[in-house]
Amino acid sequence: MSEGAHEEDEPAAALCAPASEPATPRVIVFVLHKQQAKAVAAMLNERGFAAAPLHGDLSQSARAHSIARFRAGDAKVLVATDVAARGLDVRGVSHVVNLSLGSSLEMYVHRLGRCGRAGNTGTALSFVVDGDEALVGPLAEMLARQRLAVPEEIAELER
Repeated sequence: MSEGAHEEDEPAAALCAPASEPATPRVIVFVLHKQQAKAVAAMLNERGFAAAPLHGDLSQSARAHSIARFRAGDAKVLVATDVAARGLDVRGVSHVVNLSLGSSLEMYVHRLGRCGRAGNTGTALSFVVDGDEALVGPLAEMLARQRLAVPEEIAELER
């Protein structure tokens, strides 16, 4: 899996980039809050990307509908809170976009686990935002332990 870290300067452009790649079958965008999931899904839909929200305020049937649309390819982007970080298994998810590092390093790892499954490669694009400071050091350490490249931006923030 390849990974990049970005500051919160161009999230809309970064979201639209992987979603517009012709070979990108499915993208999951993770957000912290339910309102953010609604807003980001609406923004993507307004820009011409079929997006479905997935968060705890949706009824069980609405959540199932969003997942079904995503699995069928009717929605190319699933915008989700951490409700989807564990247990969601959808084939062909090639990109995960984190609009923040999440609530914990464990949750961050679960988020990344949604792409590049079953021997396939995946790409994670993560934004480091206010409130993520406590996760930067542990993230850099975890990447180093796994012998993965620590993005330069993460290394700089850790200093």
